[in-house]
Amino acid sequence: MKRRASHIPGFTIVELLIVIVVIAILAAITIVAYTGVQQRADETVVQNDISQLARKMDLWKIDHNDVYPAVDGNQLASVGISISSNAYLQDSRNNFYYCSSADGTSYSFGIVSKNNQGYFLTNGTVSQQSGGSTYQTQTCAQVGEPSTTGTSGYVGGSDTWASWIDT
Repeated sequence: MKRRASHIPGFTIVELLIVIVVIAILAAITIVAYTGVQQRADETVVQNDISQLARKMDLWKIDHNDVYPAVDGNQLASVGISISSNAYLQDSRNNFYYCSSADGTSYSFGIVSKNNQGYFLTNGTVSQQSGGSTYQTQTCAQVGEPSTTGTSGYVGGSDTWASWIDT
């Protein structure tokens, strides 16, 4: 009697490798797409925070004899600055500066998002900058003041937010 070769149904190693490669390609595409969506979401959060901040500064000015808050933690705390801290760059440098002119007629915030996109909010007007050009020196220059007149909302070295920012 002749024995028949038994045939066990299943997949060959080549077929399995092809499936694994296809899954890996789909996973890579999904991860790249998700990263882009997350970055855009972070930027949108920062831009919304800036819009809210501009409105709060205008309200402060209306309520306080047409003067913006001084670089003083107590005055800034009463503005009610609230941000979504996870959308901001949190590394060894500071990412959130505030300067006001000596006479209180103008102000500027220098802000850096998690994606290293910089923003100036100066007297209600927003401009985009590279993240490296929003340091305290450049932020205070927006209102014609030296950097020694500004304050940091986030201190990178100690990884802490200032008490005048609600995170």
